[in-house]
Amino acid sequence: MNVSVIVTTYNRPKALIKVLSGLAHQIRFADEVIVADDGSLQETAAVLKAAAKEFPCPLVHAWHPDTGFRAAKIRNEAIRRSDGDYIVLLDGDCIPNRHFLKDHIQLARKGCFFQG
Repeated sequence: MNVSVIVTTYNRPKALIKVLSGLAHQIRFADEVIVADDGSLQETAAVLKAAAKEFPCPLVHAWHPDTGFRAAKIRNEAIRRSDGDYIVLLDGDCIPNRHFLKDHIQLARKGCFFQG
């Protein structure tokens, strides 16, 4: 199963660093992580550029200009850009434990939505 993780963020680079660290220490890595950025300032892009150098899978920055709260729009854009058979959505302030992706994959069922 090809797994894409989409992390939504907006101007919280310190929180994003912790989320990315959690994703980099999974028992089962994602096949790609796409950060859906709702118009953050340059500091977020710098965090992603630095993290991508040693990240265990492709790390993609999906960004659009800040014209108000449009998290759903950038999240949908990130989904369109993803290659995963299975997509996990994660908020940019939720730090996953080491078993997060393994647990999601074990609970995955075709045609079903899992939240938790």
